[in-house]
Amino acid sequence: MKHIIKLSLISLILCLLCALTLTSCEDVKESEGLYMEHYEDLNGYAVLGIGSCKDTEIVIPSEYNGKPVVAILSSAFYQNQTITSVTLPESIRSIGQWAFAYCKNLVKIVLPEGVKTIDDYAFLECEKLENITLPDSVTEIGRNVFDFTALFLDEASWQNGTFYIGKHLIDTDPNIESCIIKDDTLTIASEAFFNHHRLTSVTIPQSVISIGTSVFGGCPSLAEIRCVADGKPESWHADWNSGIKEGTQIIWGYTE
Repeated sequence: MKHIIKLSLISLILCLLCALTLTSCEDVKESEGLYMEHYEDLNGYAVLGIGSCKDTEIVIPSEYNGKPVVAILSSAFYQNQTITSVTLPESIRSIGQWAFAYCKNLVKIVLPEGVKTIDDYAFLECEKLENITLPDSVTEIGRNVFDFTALFLDEASWQNGTFYIGKHLIDTDPNIESCIIKDDTLTIASEAFFNHHRLTSVTIPQSVISIGTSVFGGCPSLAEIRCVADGKPESWHADWNSGIKEGTQIIWGYTE
């Protein structure tokens, strides 16, 4: 009798696991009907828009017509009022400017390892967007990418006048006077300190492999930029120091 009960319990558990597996597969069903176009220079397809897709939870496919989907182009989902979540495949490398800007009901975006660049204003004013993952693979973040999202507006997201997502410095408080960037920071977004009139000094750790454009432009009080690196890394943008006032001292090989 006990043996029969054990077998019954095992069968029940197996049935439940199968049901959960099927449900999980249904949950991640790739969206169909998205407007796609092939680009030779990208060596794959890019998403240009919502097309005929009616999904509110968008799951971008990893392949289309046998080739990888590698990019979300500029303004692809601009001002879309129906989508609530977006899941990107590991094949995606770039997200264009304004790609998801003003998507008022977007709550969640999953950016997988493999994403390299996120262009200007990509998620600007997605006012319900509170769940954002940003992988270590990202090497270029444009200006105002996440401004006025729910995460950006949450006071808990800010520490010592800085706004990070993962290991990426996205923005800073315009009233900040000095900043020691965290040791494990990988990237600094474009214009992260732009027009900060009270800023006097910034310390950039060795871990930073990428800095965007005009990060310190329009900072009239900025006296020193202290860089732990011995010299400008090649991966920093050529215009990272564009707009720095005359007289600002850039110190390489800085040690406390």
